[in-house]
Amino acid sequence: MQSIIKTLCILSLIFIISSCNNEVLKPAMVEFDQAFIPVFYYSYIGDMEAADRAMLLLDRKWQQLNIEFDKHAMSTHNGIETFQMIDAWLEEANCAIQNKDSSLALIQLDHARYEMVDFRWREGMTYYLDKLWDLEATIDIAVQTVNDPLLDLMEWPEFIPMCYDVEDAWKELSNTKMDERVFNFTPEQKKSLATRHADLAFFIKNFLDTIDCADSCKVAEAANQMEAAYLEYMYLFGDFESTKSYFATN
Repeated sequence: MQSIIKTLCILSLIFIISSCNNEVLKPAMVEFDQAFIPVFYYSYIGDMEAADRAMLLLDRKWQQLNIEFDKHAMSTHNGIETFQMIDAWLEEANCAIQNKDSSLALIQLDHARYEMVDFRWREGMTYYLDKLWDLEATIDIAVQTVNDPLLDLMEWPEFIPMCYDVEDAWKELSNTKMDERVFNFTPEQKKSLATRHADLAFFIKNFLDTIDCADSCKVAEAANQMEAAYLEYMYLFGDFESTKSYFATN
């Protein structure tokens, strides 16, 4: 009995130490994502020259995150392998950006982002942007589906669950507390954040309301508006100014 209690105590201690180490990584992760978002955003809208310039700061922040990670690598769950995979995906994304292939760049960036999200999940980290990425994934699926000219051949009931996935992801995001201090938002940015959050809520509701009419044209329009509102909200979490200044000085 005593040996069992001792083992449980050791496991609990390991979990606590691991959690503390992971919290130490969070500031570096935030800086990485603030540099990641401009690259992702510019690739999303097809501005590959801007994505190429933004990649400079992302590479720098990735190096800094790796330095912080190396200090705590041994206390993570397969963290070394994960970071090696992220490094490979970012390199592939950079090559795609150099070749001005926005679609491939987005795929590779999304792979890198998924690995980071999965890493934080394994480490038990609560991270607001992970919920934002989950929402983006559901929105993207809905937008791609409803803009597909073959949608008329699909049974409408098959599309409805995709819409409810958006609703569920939005609820998850709304119920996740965001530490504004971590992102260093200015008072003006906080106001913009509240405004764009409200806009996103409106367009998500509008999208969900339109699916009842089963009119693919109206649903597509609502989905595209929702996607645009999402991008505007996500934009605020990116450090676009530092991306521009870092390029200018390097």
